Amino acid sequence: MAESPELASAYHRKLKDAYETEELLGNPEVLKRSKEHLVRLLDEVETKLKETAYLAGEEFSMADVMLIPVLARLVLLKLEDEYISSRPNIAEYWVVMPPVQL
Repeated sequence: MAESPELASAYHRKLKDAYETEELLGNPEVLKRSKEHLVRLLDEVETKLKETAYLAGEEFSMADVMLIPVLARLVLLKLEDEYISSRPNIAEYWVVMPPVQL
């Protein structure tokens, strides 16, 4: 911080946000809403992937770039069976995606 004092306030804001996020994660209602949101998102993705090879059509796009980290995080958290494997179109999509370094 001594080397870049102009970054100190940004750092402290990020640290404050991290603490607030940690507090929210301890709230069962917040977790419930987050899980419901994730399930809705993945259900929409599953439906879309019935129609097209990728999220926005027949070519890889920024929509796919945004989804891959979500799926990778689920794998990292060992939630693949619950959220990916249980959805056949997402499971197939995940297999053909370029490998992600976890």
